[in-house]
Amino acid sequence: MVMFAWPPAYATLAYAHDAPIALTPLVLERTELRDGDTLNFSAALTSTTTAPVHVVIVIATMGQNGQPREKVSFLRRATAEAGQALRLAKAHPLRSTA
Repeated sequence: MVMFAWPPAYATLAYAHDAPIALTPLVLERTELRDGDTLNFSAALTSTTTAPVHVVIVIATMGQNGQPREKVSFLRRATAEAGQALRLAKAHPLRSTA
């Protein structure tokens, strides 16, 4: 489940909460990972109009205490041009929180 709360400050910075943006399915290089491995993924954003975008990722894991944890990371800030794919990719090292 993806949940997102749109902070009012983003509207002040010209990031529209209803921008006509679509995200392709995420492509994972590998689906089975362990501590110390690197999560490599890619996707692309497309838009029907030119729009500024601020892309963040959320990685959810299970902490040692069994409670879920989420880490939010900045991925990219750019302008999505109408009809042109904006490529997104990241190599994210997975570190143990033990």
